[in-house]
Amino acid sequence: MTPVLQPADIFLTQGPGLVSRLIRFFFRGIGERRARVNHVGVVVQEGFRETAVVVEALSRVREHKLWDQYGPEQKDLVAVYRALNLTEEERATVVAAARKDVHRKYGYGAVAAHLLDGCP
Repeated sequence: MTPVLQPADIFLTQGPGLVSRLIRFFFRGIGERRARVNHVGVVVQEGFRETAVVVEALSRVREHKLWDQYGPEQKDLVAVYRALNLTEEERATVVAAARKDVHRKYGYGAVAAHLLDGCP
């Protein structure tokens, strides 16, 4: 049986595309190994992998079913992590914080600033 994803679970993805590979290469500190993941999101509504609802920043911050973006037709690898010490109130706080950003534009300026962090 597939485990149930819970609110405030975090999912990480590793995509096979060029942009995903470039993110993994460039988004690291000086002397750090290449990143293993290129994207992150948060579960906001409990469900199985096919029905759980997540929030993630794509071109805009979106709320959708995890399966819609990362189902079997996709080649992205997905890992889900759960903080075992969160209270229900803390889980609700994480979900509320994620949902308040839905429909906002992705922060490409922050991406550029991160790239400049490693410049002398």
